Amino acid sequence: MSPSSHHRHAKAGFTLTDLLVVISGVGPALWVSSYFHGPWRTALVYVLTLVFGIGFWCFLFLWLLPLIERHRKKADAHSDDDNRPDAA
Repeated sequence: MSPSSHHRHAKAGFTLTDLLVVISGVGPALWVSSYFHGPWRTALVYVLTLVFGIGFWCFLFLWLLPLIERHRKKADAHSDDDNRPDAA
């Protein structure tokens, strides 16, 4: 057994966030593609899964999480302020 053999046994998988993004892409893609028939349905499922999944990922990580972080920093900045009316 070589010293680097443990690297071959490492398991790679999806995180919960990855699964959430995939599921959020598959759900709307299946709903929209249900209005189409034949080969268009299959093509639209794959394309729309990618589009909705990337859209949800961008919404979550590029808009929602930075928004929450800005609100948290803003709340922390106000809590450190000594100019409260009851400060003496």
